[in-house]
Amino acid sequence: MKTKNNNKVITVVGLGYVGLPLLVLIASKGFNVIGYDISKKRIEDIHNRNSFSFDYDKKSLEKYIEQGSLRLTDSSECLAISDVIIVCVPTMIDDNKNPVTTHLLSATTAIRNKLTKNTTIIYESSTYPGCTRDLVSLLEQSGLSAGIDFFVGFSPERIDPSNKKYFLKNIPKVVSGLTTNCVISISELYINIFDNIHPVSSLETAEFTKLFENTFRYINIAYVNEMALAAEKLGLNIWEIINAAATKPFGYLAFYPGPGVGGSCIPVNPWYMQHTLRKINQESSLINVSKSVNENMPKHIVNLVINNKLISRDELRVLILGVSYKKNVADSRLSPSLDIASSLHKQNIEFKLFDPYIREVNINNKQMQVYQSDLKNWIDWSNIIIILTNHDNFNYSYLLKSEKAIIDARGVLESYNNHFISTLGKGELK
Repeated sequence: MKTKNNNKVITVVGLGYVGLPLLVLIASKGFNVIGYDISKKRIEDIHNRNSFSFDYDKKSLEKYIEQGSLRLTDSSECLAISDVIIVCVPTMIDDNKNPVTTHLLSATTAIRNKLTKNTTIIYESSTYPGCTRDLVSLLEQSGLSAGIDFFVGFSPERIDPSNKKYFLKNIPKVVSGLTTNCVISISELYINIFDNIHPVSSLETAEFTKLFENTFRYINIAYVNEMALAAEKLGLNIWEIINAAATKPFGYLAFYPGPGVGGSCIPVNPWYMQHTLRKINQESSLINVSKSVNENMPKHIVNLVINNKLISRDELRVLILGVSYKKNVADSRLSPSLDIASSLHKQNIEFKLFDPYIREVNINNKQMQVYQSDLKNWIDWSNIIIILTNHDNFNYSYLLKSEKAIIDARGVLESYNNHFISTLGKGELK
């Protein structure tokens, strides 16, 4: 049953691609909210509307700030006056694909130092089973007892930036707690924020669920990428095959090939899963094989560029269309476009980057500008174009009229049979 808890003070820790949209959503439900981030620059950027890299309602944010129901801070003092603290800090992997939970530990230490009785703490950051329970031990160093003096739960973030059908509010929310009282406390809050909640039996179940979801995607993307390479050699069109298979009304789920995997979840979560399995002396061979396939895709795209039949290697002027990891978002984290640009740079192949959502990126320890306007001019400058992100606002009609050599890694132009277009997964019958 929904209740009015508008007098509660809810603090969201970490104002990134999950925390900032969540902050605005909670404010829209009439709660008093505080956005806390240790980065003073992040706070200033949000105030100055420079945080365009996150998918949230900027006008609503400004309205709630003006109304006084939402404020932003880089001071941890806000934690001491919070009834609910929601942790949305990043979790990463190192170069050996081991989990890095430094931000989670830092956030939990800050909470411990300000923890008061009856506070509810909800972790949303993706992590491995057992991590939240370990964090409880750190919180109890405050002298308070979890499940009695304060409440702890895990509810994995589920967000799909730029998705017009499923957004933060209407994506079902998995919730879990350390104790039954913890689950009740979190459920009573989240049913007032999200359309649907789905309680599960333990913290570990919720943690495993998030890893299970994204590892499933990682493996299936690898399968369709491998079949795309096979289709090229067989003279078949993987895009036509996927559409045909999708007519089956049961037992099939469509995945699509691309230049690799990117973002903060799909390339990362499988290695949190692998870390979990190794604790029980098990390892997923499927994850390892999928890694080999997915990480080979940027190399395949570069080979398509170098071995194209229209432009010699020494004359290549490459325009990379799309730097973000998915369409219509301003997020280049672990984007395969960066791997492709890095390879071209190392091989001294001239290239330019174009993406209306991204300003600059680091390529081989060098900051490089990403052009955001005058696409026609950059198409005219180039002699070969790689479509790596299929943004809706790209001028594909002008691209076709230019008749420049095109490597289409997203299937945007797969229906065209022009001699100057090479589409990933689309071969020619001999």
